[in-house]
Amino acid sequence: MGRGLVLSALVAAWTTSRAASAVAAVNPSAASTVPDAPSSPTLTVLSGQDLKVDWDAPLTDGGQAIQSYNVEWDTDPGTQEVQTLTTTTNTGPNEVQMITTTSVDVNEIQLVQTTAVELREVQTIRTSANAGGALGGTFSVTLDMRSSGGTLQTSGEISHDAAATGAAYLSMKNVLEAMTNIGSGGIHDVTRTVDVAATGGYLWTITFASPLGNVPELKLADASALTGTGAKVDFNTVNDANMLDDTFRLSFAGFTTAAIPYDASVGAMASALQNLQSVESVDVTRSGPDNQRGFRWTVTFTSELNGGNVDQMVPVTTDLKGTGASAVVTTLTDEIGRAHV
Repeated sequence: MGRGLVLSALVAAWTTSRAASAVAAVNPSAASTVPDAPSSPTLTVLSGQDLKVDWDAPLTDGGQAIQSYNVEWDTDPGTQEVQTLTTTTNTGPNEVQMITTTSVDVNEIQLVQTTAVELREVQTIRTSANAGGALGGTFSVTLDMRSSGGTLQTSGEISHDAAATGAAYLSMKNVLEAMTNIGSGGIHDVTRTVDVAATGGYLWTITFASPLGNVPELKLADASALTGTGAKVDFNTVNDANMLDDTFRLSFAGFTTAAIPYDASVGAMASALQNLQSVESVDVTRSGPDNQRGFRWTVTFTSELNGGNVDQMVPVTTDLKGTGASAVVTTLTDEIGRAHV
């Protein structure tokens, strides 16, 4: 017998009447009849030519003595039965999870700012007398700020040879700052030069502090205490403070506003922008002015028409007056919440 050969043996018990036998197989299961099938059959290969089959006698002989056993063997037992066992379970519906992305709704905010170069007001006071005369005594000056909402004030007595600064209340600077419409710190600087040495005339150059802006020219209040033949006091404005004036415009998304005053109110700025076809609604706040009458307008775009990151406004400053006058627009916060300054 060759290796790998599959063998199958059948053992049957026979009675004398040769009644139907019960059959038991080494591999398959056998049906039970009378007499019972032999049990526990085993098959042993003794050699290439010999097989040995052992079994136990049937439990019952069906009422007749067992006379013989029939042994059959087959080298081709056929295809073994294969059965598939499948287990299942109801797991129910699959889990469903939802991922949602959100973002805080942030309106775009842009800043409009007008500026100019800082140039302070400079005026001079000159005292003089006729040739051969000698100046002496005192004089006083007035400053009328009523046109800009201030007051009319008259200085204390100023000596014909007053020092520019220092000397308590005797210096030109201190006397002028004692006037309530100028006040402490209202004079940036004072210098004094000899104008006509022979007559004791002097020239005081007075630079006003920037917050005062354009200052009306000083005038003589009283020179009755000033002595010297032909004694007099002259005043002159060397240069006015640099102040913004007139108008500018803003362009946005292809449209340009009407003229906007340099000092436009919150309402005026909002109206100028909302009159554009490219703007639906804005909120506006204003701060200022600075020393050159520059202002800052904070513009918040509040409508769906201007949702998302919007174009930055572009200033048009052709008509804005003042040395170095300009208008600048910067984005403070865009629609996705990024701060730009």
